[in-house]
Amino acid sequence: MKKRLLIVDDDPAVGAALQTQTAGSRWLEVCGQTTGVEETWRALHENKPDIVLLGGVQEAERGVLCQQFRLAFPHLLFIAACSEQELIWRVLQKST
Repeated sequence: MKKRLLIVDDDPAVGAALQTQTAGSRWLEVCGQTTGVEETWRALHENKPDIVLLGGVQEAERGVLCQQFRLAFPHLLFIAACSEQELIWRVLQKST
């Protein structure tokens, strides 16, 4: 079963690029993309992702936001807080 991924970044182009790059993944499906803190809280409630990829969010400090997400949503398997340079994503696919 695929894990549901929520992408959070101030720049919508970053989320769009990550969605394109993960489109062929057997392990991930993007369940949402947000650009702000309030929008992210709504998406966490509505979409119930397994994983949150937290890029640049100017409204809040990433470390504090991660702690708040973890406390409010203990079902999250993983929260990755990444700088802009770390948001380079390559989907690993098994060669046939």
